[in-house]
Amino acid sequence: MPTNLYEITLPSKVKIREFEKFMLEEVFPAVGRGPTRVGSVKELRLLKDIKVARKYFWTIEWDGLRLFEGFVEAPFEKLKAYGANVELLGTL
Repeated sequence: MPTNLYEITLPSKVKIREFEKFMLEEVFPAVGRGPTRVGSVKELRLLKDIKVARKYFWTIEWDGLRLFEGFVEAPFEKLKAYGANVELLGTL
């Protein structure tokens, strides 16, 4: 299944454990799952970069034609409000 890979960089003021809790309790539940005519979200993962303390990778696995933008608008807004920088690295 296709997977979108995002890089999340945190500002220095953010506490790591609080961010991880925020992702699990607020961001992940805000992701739309579907199904829609173009597909659905199957799995979410948060991976921590062990070499860079304030960097994470977020994967969104989906099936169908493409990842529906409406599924991720609210979570991205939450991350932006939190002060995190999110960048799409590509689709695997």
